[in-house]
Amino acid sequence: MSQMLIQKARSMPNGTSKSIICVCVLLLVQTFLLWPVLSTAEGAASEGAQAAPEAKAPSTSRVEDVMGVWEITIDFEGRKSYAMLTVSKKEDGTLAGKWNRNDVSDIKFQDGKLTFSRTVGPEDRQFTTNYEATLKDDKLMLTMSNDWGELSGVGARPKPMCPVLGQWDINFNVGDRDINARLSVSEKADGTMQGKWDEEGEHVVSNVKFEDGKITLTRKSKINDMEFETTYEGIVKGDELIGKLKGEMGEFQANGQRFGTALIGEWELTTTSDWGTRTSMMRIFGDLTGRYEFFDSEIPMKNIKLEGDKVTFTVEMGFGDQTFQLDFKGKLDGKNLKGQMTSDRGTSEITGKKLEAKKAEPAKK
Repeated sequence: MSQMLIQKARSMPNGTSKSIICVCVLLLVQTFLLWPVLSTAEGAASEGAQAAPEAKAPSTSRVEDVMGVWEITIDFEGRKSYAMLTVSKKEDGTLAGKWNRNDVSDIKFQDGKLTFSRTVGPEDRQFTTNYEATLKDDKLMLTMSNDWGELSGVGARPKPMCPVLGQWDINFNVGDRDINARLSVSEKADGTMQGKWDEEGEHVVSNVKFEDGKITLTRKSKINDMEFETTYEGIVKGDELIGKLKGEMGEFQANGQRFGTALIGEWELTTTSDWGTRTSMMRIFGDLTGRYEFFDSEIPMKNIKLEGDKVTFTVEMGFGDQTFQLDFKGKLDGKNLKGQMTSDRGTSEITGKKLEAKKAEPAKK
């Protein structure tokens, strides 16, 4: 039924098509059928569709090689979603696994292949997806299949985010002047870093580097008729930046605090709408990017903003150029968040609770 609707919607004028697509997404998502919709839509798109790659694991693959945590990336028509797959071993030697927060079933490793299954949805609308994964060049090549078709994914070991990425509120004194600035550090697509310095006047940041826990950069400034150049060097200690500005006018202690710490972290969300109540997760990273759990997959969040206690962000999904957008507006109160998620199909009430940060396990000797 959903395949027929999507095929018909794609043949209609843009406005009508978008409306029907959004209705399909909303109705099926709210009944825990987002995955079948995506798989069906992929099958309907005859042009540009790619078959799941065949990946044969080398004969030397061992069960130890697939154990641990994998970040799974799924690319559907240019839109990425993510999941965390965790493989562990029980005391009796059998395997256990989790897909994000939920247990998987029938997990096995045999002949170089990791296999498992997941059954999701309410009792009257459950469906099962089967997974098969092999190792190739230190990547986990994953194929997901069910009655609606197949999708492929790639797993990689998660890498910690560079600790200097994000926004830093910096304070320093020049003579009797108390100056506040904000340094924003981000990463380009090629992996190099870039910076922005917000303060009175005009400032251009270049040569941003982070090595051995230390950030260095060059800042060219113009304030009124004065033009000058300074360098900044700082050490990251958690959410603190301990550093100095150096230039022709001297050397100034310029320390900073990470902006947005109240929002950064993992949140458990409860969403209430006309379709009932459900729980999900939201993760905000140190650079104020994030991922929003949507029916057991994580979707990148956009335009995350924190102004005072006001929080806003956007979540976008869709098929090709047909998009479906959800906009959140809420208020942060300590470790609690309350607001509304709005789309052109209605409004949901959302409450959130910040989870305690997980303590790092001691290194095994």
